[in-house]
Amino acid sequence: MAKRKNRSNKQRKKVTRWILIILLWTFASAAFLSFISETILKSINLIVAFVLLIIIIFIGLLFDLIGVSVTACSEVPFIAMAAKKIKGAYQALNLVKNADRVSNFCLDVIGDVTGIVSGSIGATIIVIILFKNPDLKQVVMSIIVTGGIATFTVAGKAVGKNIAIKNCVPIIRKTGLMIYFFTQIFKRK
Repeated sequence: MAKRKNRSNKQRKKVTRWILIILLWTFASAAFLSFISETILKSINLIVAFVLLIIIIFIGLLFDLIGVSVTACSEVPFIAMAAKKIKGAYQALNLVKNADRVSNFCLDVIGDVTGIVSGSIGATIIVIILFKNPDLKQVVMSIIVTGGIATFTVAGKAVGKNIAIKNCVPIIRKTGLMIYFFTQIFKRK
């Protein structure tokens, strides 16, 4: 009975710690992306605003791809790769072992933050367009820009989920390899 209670307390502490980490990551990533987009958007033209919007949406789609892939993946191929000491395999295995946390971070934290920031950029684009073309109707521009952002995001996620499920092993393998290279770069410094 004492072992079960002790294990329960450890799990509760682990979950609480994860929630705090996610809260901090969410705040930091939202603040960072919002600061960058707001700072840049104040002094740019319409084309650069659209490019920034596309980049933010693409980041959301990329993390959505990783989040779905990690939940669809099995540990087995990565155990074999890690045994052969293939670069990035150990990191990929850790991603799959922690699929619940990785998918939460990728799908919820990054996905939601990029969605909010893309909406903010969309509002700025509307203001820029209406400032340059005061004859245009605000409602029509809002519908077009908001509809375009939503359509591009939802369609991209639909296509990405299909790709992620069918190609989860290579996607997680490449993600693990990127993490491996980043850790090697920061180890040197």
